[in-house]
This record gives sequence, structure tokens and C-alpha cells, in this order.
Amino acid sequence: MLSLAQESPCASAAIADAQNGDGTITVVSVLEMAKTAAEQADRQRVWLMLRVAEAMERTGRTDAFGSYVSDAKRAAEEAAYGHLPLRDREILEANRALDAEAKRALLSGDPESAKQYLGRCRFVPHYDTCDVGGIFFDVRFLFWEAEAGDLAAAVRRLKTRTDWQGLRPAMTLRVARAYVAAGRRSEAVDLLREAHVLASDADFCIVENREMGFAARLRQLACNGQARTAVETAMASLGVSARTVALAVVAEGLAGIPGFSDERLER
Repeated sequence: MLSLAQESPCASAAIADAQNGDGTITVVSVLEMAKTAAEQADRQRVWLMLRVAEAMERTGRTDAFGSYVSDAKRAAEEAAYGHLPLRDREILEANRALDAEAKRALLSGDPESAKQYLGRCRFVPHYDTCDVGGIFFDVRFLFWEAEAGDLAAAVRRLKTRTDWQGLRPAMTLRVARAYVAAGRRSEAVDLLREAHVLASDADFCIVENREMGFAARLRQLACNGQARTAVETAMASLGVSARTVALAVVAEGLAGIPGFSDERLER
């Protein structure tokens, strides 16, 4: 893996493309670079597009890219399940419909109905495990509340469940990301500090989780205002797959989205 000091010969040209008229590098311009990189891939193209779409959602920039996120998700669904027998695909579609009903019920204030919908999930080996009950309900519900912007409910769930079975850092990170996407970064930092998961008081984007990975260092650079260095390093990553993920991470860092310290460039 390249060191953070290495620079690709084409990095300067790429950064020039990413800069606005005032020379600044923005979240949207780096996402555009990641989008372009993903579209240049071959075998991994669908999954790299999905990773870029995820970064667009995390940074709250989906509107800047039209139907890209929905198109990427649809392509990934087809790649993952399109080869399955018709019967299994129908079961998966039914399970997705149940998820949608459960989400609507939860967000309308009816968690018991949401649990009943999820309890009707049908098992498809290797594709849908139908984990329900106990912590699985709370994990799913917290993600839905955070995604919907019901941050008060997400924080309440995070704090009132006493046993997250080792998942508390991940759940705290999910809620913190939602706060940042909502433009409430100071509250995200307070939440991470209160949970004692930050790598240090200076690293507001790094949640401690073992050794520092390459992608985490990119996120750290971008989050700390070193956008040019972060983009140069991302562009120097070998291979289109690593470069795409690196740029997605840099975009998230520029937006102040936190991540785990052991984050690497695997999709």
C-alpha cells in the first residue's frame, strides 16, 4: 500500500478538475471524482458505484447527483439477486416489502406493528437471514430513525438499551453520522465524546477501533482541513477500486463524517 507521502503524476491535474474557481476542493467535487473513477471500473463497477452512492448519502449530497443513488442501489440489487431462481427472488421482494411496512410503522410511532412485519420475514439461504427479536430489532430501528432524521428517537434508543453486545461503538457512530449529515456536527462530537470512543480530542472524525488503517488516515487528513493532500493521496492509490473507495472516504472526511480507526480501502 502506498504511503501518504506518495503522489501520482496525474494527481495535480485531477485536483485542478476538483477545484472551484476559488481553488477550493469541495465534497461535491470529490464525489464527482469518485463517481468518475467507479464508472471506469470493470468487474467491480456496480459495487464501487454503490460505495460512492453511500458516500453521497452520508454527506447529504444526493440531490447534487440526480438519480445516481437510486440507480446504483437498483443495479446492486440486480447483481446480487438477479441470478436467483424466481421463487427466491419473489421471497426477497416480499421481505423488502415487509421491511418497508415495518419502517413506516416504526416512524409513525407503532414499533409493535413494525416488529410483527419483520417477524414475517422468510429465510433465503445466504441472502436473507431474517434476524429478528431482541437486539436485531433495536439495530434495525436505530438505523431507520437515524436515516429518517429522527435523531431524538435514535439517541434515546442508543442510550436506553443497556446491552448492545459489543455494537455500541458502531451504533454511536451511525447516530453521529446522522447528526453531521443534518448539519449538527457539534452534537455529533458531543455524542462521540460522551461515549468515550474518539481516538483523541483532536480527532473528531476517528472512532477508536484498533490500529489506524490507510483509509482512516485519509479521512483524518480531509477532516483536518488537508483536502489537497488527501485527494493527492487518494489519486495515488493503485487500481481503480482502491482509488474509488479512497475518494469516497475523502469526500466523507471533508464533510466531517466520522469513521473507525481501522478503516481500510476494501469496498
